[in-house]
Amino acid sequence: MRYKHLVLLGAAAVLAQGCKSEFVTPPPPPPPLGPAYVTVSPATASLTVRGDTAQFTGAVFTRVGNEIEYRSGFITWTSSAATVATVNGAGLVTAVGNGTATITAAVTMDPHLRDTATVTVSISP
Repeated sequence: MRYKHLVLLGAAAVLAQGCKSEFVTPPPPPPPLGPAYVTVSPATASLTVRGDTAQFTGAVFTRVGNEIEYRSGFITWTSSAATVATVNGAGLVTAVGNGTATITAAVTMDPHLRDTATVTVSISP
């Protein structure tokens, strides 16, 4: 029994010695995970009537695969061929003329993060 008391007193002494009256500042939190990649869906669309539309969506992910909550203006949409298909700021593509256009979704704050989809427009005369 006496041995247990000595061990407990020794442990208390070690703990008391380790506790200082100085205030220890915790390390800063890790930086938030920013965008790492973007995906566009669907990957392809075919339109056959001038004025037809197809809705594309973009999703932005962190490097560990967590999707970042979408905010208006977070993704910039562009078309490689405005004479074939146009795209608005919400990813809505409109058929204009025959051909193929690449629709690109880029993260607004880092335009190097981008993904593409292909739109084929085949309007009958």
